[in-house]
Amino acid sequence: MCGGTGAKKGSGSTTCPQCGGSGQVRQTQGFFTIASACPRCRGTGNVIKEVCSACRGGGLASKKRKIVIDIEPGIESQTALRLAGEGNAGGSGGPSGDLILVIHVTQHPHFLRRGNDVLCQISISVFQALLGADIKVPTLDGKRVKIAIPAGTQSGKILRLKKEGVPYLKRRGRGDQLIKVAVQIPKDLSSAEKKVLEELSQKRNETDTPPLTPVDSIE
Repeated sequence: MCGGTGAKKGSGSTTCPQCGGSGQVRQTQGFFTIASACPRCRGTGNVIKEVCSACRGGGLASKKRKIVIDIEPGIESQTALRLAGEGNAGGSGGPSGDLILVIHVTQHPHFLRRGNDVLCQISISVFQALLGADIKVPTLDGKRVKIAIPAGTQSGKILRLKKEGVPYLKRRGRGDQLIKVAVQIPKDLSSAEKKVLEELSQKRNETDTPPLTPVDSIE
């Protein structure tokens, strides 16, 4: 390796004969003299005697390597991480630049992140919604936590599991898990089931002219 000089090890370089080592050449155009970088030495003032086979005289060679980085719990998408000295090498053996990593967090198939809270949706039967029930809900950690469905729960209601969300970045604790309830209405009722429900509807004196919902209560 040439250490960024572009010259084969042991060969070194010599003063550029075109610019005399100044790195610049001058051209006169009328009353003006214009200085520009020497095309032969590219402004370095030196010419390589024997070109390095690894970098072909450019002073830089490409190579691949893997590095391990720590991703802290709770990190968000589009967060930029700077790895000092892991970028492109500097010219003529100078220090390397930095590597900037932009984090992209893959969307979970069942949990939607909202800050440090996560939202998921579960489906329950109309009977569980009417009578109430204890159900087990999956969490981010793969656990199943028991949660109570109150009797009379409406579709769209949000229940909360404390401290089952995303960890806070750089501090202790975590957000909550929000559980949105979707009440499933059965479509394949048997004749006997329909009869029971019709009897229940009659007992509750249900009307065929339900009242309109106030505007401020429309979801």
